[in-house]
Amino acid sequence: MKKSKIWIFFTVIAVITAVILGYNLLNQKKAYATTKENDYNMAFYQVVEYVQNVKTYLAKAMISKSAEHGAEILTQVWREANMAQSYLGMLPIESQELENTEKFLNQVSEYSYFLSRKNIEGNELTDEDIEKIKELYNYCNDLSNTLNEMADELNNGTIKWSDLMKNQYEKIEQKVEKSKDKLYDNLTIISNTKKYLESNSKYWSTKDGKLFFQDINIMTGYYNLRNELDI
Repeated sequence: MKKSKIWIFFTVIAVITAVILGYNLLNQKKAYATTKENDYNMAFYQVVEYVQNVKTYLAKAMISKSAEHGAEILTQVWREANMAQSYLGMLPIESQELENTEKFLNQVSEYSYFLSRKNIEGNELTDEDIEKIKELYNYCNDLSNTLNEMADELNNGTIKWSDLMKNQYEKIEQKVEKSKDKLYDNLTIISNTKKYLESNSKYWSTKDGKLFFQDINIMTGYYNLRNELDI
């Protein structure tokens, strides 16, 4: 009877310990997820801020009166764009908005650096240069608005990084499955083509690694199979 009570006691202790450990692990997992969510939010808000700064400096560059002042402003555009790229690299997913942001930042960084060097050498910006800056400004304005909308959705909980990451992983898995199906289909077509050539070997020959057909119908059948390949 005593042994039975002892076993019950230790079983209860073990269950309670397991529950406590499980609860602690769950809390740790939630805390980690929250920390990562906050880190991603911080990085994203920095991107939003630096893109806004790029827009501000592009506006100033359009009305710059001297080469010296223009060089200073365009150098600042280059720095702000590079800072935005640094924080963009901390984000875990590739959305269309962020992909567009990355392309824009690369373009504005390279072009602003090119123009700043032009100003530093004492050359004034041409009308074509100013027009290009205007185009970058207009695009930056639209991009900034889009990023601000995304920031609002993050703030009110409409979207979360964890959900975006999940969607990204699902897209990757779909691409992998599609690639596997494509590979299987291509291997099947190659196998069928090989069998086709073997069964019609008397109608073709090779020279210098090339196929030569003696029958137009056999040649047509061969190229029809080849055209089914998805490459």
